[in-house]
Amino acid sequence: MVITVKGNLKLSKRLKYKINFDLTVDNGDFLDCENVAVKNGTLFSACAFRELYRNFKSFTLAASSGKTLYYHTDMTLCRFRNTSETILNERQPITGSSSVTYRGKTLISLFGLGTYALTDISCDKLTNFAFDSFAVAGERVFGLKNNKVYFSETGECVLTEKSDYVELPTVCRSLAFAGETMYVLGATCYTLTADADSVKFKIKKACQAPDNINAYSVKAVGTDVLFAADTGIYRLRQNRAVKILDGLEKFLDMEWVCAETYENKYVLCCPAQDFVTPRMRKALVLDTDKGKVTEIFCDGAYSFTVYNENLTVSTETNALLTLSPFIDNSSEIKWKKSEITLGSGGKKFLRAVTVQTDNPIELYVSNGKETRLLRVEGKKSVQTLPVSGAGERFTVTLKARGRTRVSLLEFTADAYLGEAKNG
Repeated sequence: MVITVKGNLKLSKRLKYKINFDLTVDNGDFLDCENVAVKNGTLFSACAFRELYRNFKSFTLAASSGKTLYYHTDMTLCRFRNTSETILNERQPITGSSSVTYRGKTLISLFGLGTYALTDISCDKLTNFAFDSFAVAGERVFGLKNNKVYFSETGECVLTEKSDYVELPTVCRSLAFAGETMYVLGATCYTLTADADSVKFKIKKACQAPDNINAYSVKAVGTDVLFAADTGIYRLRQNRAVKILDGLEKFLDMEWVCAETYENKYVLCCPAQDFVTPRMRKALVLDTDKGKVTEIFCDGAYSFTVYNENLTVSTETNALLTLSPFIDNSSEIKWKKSEITLGSGGKKFLRAVTVQTDNPIELYVSNGKETRLLRVEGKKSVQTLPVSGAGERFTVTLKARGRTRVSLLEFTADAYLGEAKNG
């Protein structure tokens, strides 16, 4: 029904529009989110973190074993245990690393230095030869170097250039063992299978890579291998590589992303480089089945590993943080969504917002010219608050502190055929 109102505006209909909580990457709103997770349409606070250590310069997490953590700066390899740091090598340039832990021993290759065998109390250099990537399968340690996959003796965690190897048709960049399959990833991806005696290995082409694979992003998640390439995030399953998420390449340089798996989740970040200025500095958790970002946290994430069964992060401010599934009141969460049309074209006049939240939140509603702030109490029941503002599109930002669960955010508005004015 059309109603004439003051100013000759004509009301066309009453709108009710429920906000869909998500962390899509279409327009980059996720870059403005902090410490939030989305599940089944509900917005939750994600991870908090506490500081374990702070270094005098940036460092990259390399590996962990039990209560021991290994990381390196651009010059030194370090062991962290019981809140103290020990330098393990002479100062020499380090351009990167790869590592694997097997039966309580860690092998780490420092690019430019060689390969070391590490335990809680020892650090032994095995060779000047550095492997590009490691994996464990069938009681053996495997190491990749260019087009050769080296493998250890059964049950041993020792690998050098003198170890037995199988030669690939082309140069590859990374190894990953997922399900019952060893994958070797490069411009061409292969599978490696052992004979009945696990002495000889058969190479089989799996697929062509979609484009340049980032070796630091290759991780096994269940029976799949996930990796970042120039054009998005891909899943390798048997003989097919399928894109599961695109759009991230608009906001960060996919060449420099790194990844980790935690609780069977794929966690991604893009560390800053002197010559790269990606816009994203946070950690993202991906739902690899649905191809969505489901969590975002830890501004300034630089590198990951799992330490003491917790996801552990080094940051751009040289801090070592361990994440935990609780939020105290000092931790802020933030969620933002822009270009909200309320499901209808033309001008809309906001009337009310309906919210269900168990913790106090602040809602910022903007039409591009003005921003209204609504402070909402935390209650078990649904609350409806008046709100005003006119526009065709709106931006909604939600902020809170501490453990928060927001299950409903719905706007009521009037749509007009004529010009709406703020009131």
